[in-house]
Amino acid sequence: MEVKADREVGLAYMKSWESEKRIKEKKKAEAIYTQTDMDVLNQWLLLAAGAGNVEEFINGMHSGTGRCPKTVE
Repeated sequence: MEVKADREVGLAYMKSWESEKRIKEKKKAEAIYTQTDMDVLNQWLLLAAGAGNVEEFINGMHSGTGRCPKTVE
């Protein structure tokens, strides 16, 4: 059995990592889209308006009311 070149292995790893990242992002979006509680949605709107970036918004969701969507970490 021949060992694959480091470059081939690295490329395969990066492809799988990118694919996993897209799947996680999709799961987060789906959890947000399923939220129907207007109080939570209003809190998220205010949080989004004040957040500097998406990560800050998501972290705020998790540290706020505890009523954040279930996401894949």
